[in-house]
Amino acid sequence: MKSFLLFIFLLIANFCICQSGDCIGCDQDKESVETLTFNNQANPKISIFPNPTNHYINIEDSSNAVKELKLFSLLGKNIKNFEVNGATRFNIMDMPKGLYLLQIVDHQGALIKTIRVRKV
Repeated sequence: MKSFLLFIFLLIANFCICQSGDCIGCDQDKESVETLTFNNQANPKISIFPNPTNHYINIEDSSNAVKELKLFSLLGKNIKNFEVNGATRFNIMDMPKGLYLLQIVDHQGALIKTIRVRKV
């Protein structure tokens, strides 16, 4: 339970932790691209960018594996859902600054991955 609470605290506080050369949470001020690669070679790379962002979330999905993006607060409240349907840019200008969780969902309704997105 203590390690779970520590994880949540570090996620919210946006700390940088380094141990044995591996760093978690560093370079938060730099723009990054989250790329997902699947073990099955038939599956594509999916990129979500920029992160942090202030206006839009962009997605690159070469084989249309993604059906929906779901945006959640850190408390787990579903704030917005975006149907992908070939779209590549999603507006989050109306969202307040902060950290959010973005769930990437496939056409069968299965969760592909959840990533942290920061709105500045």
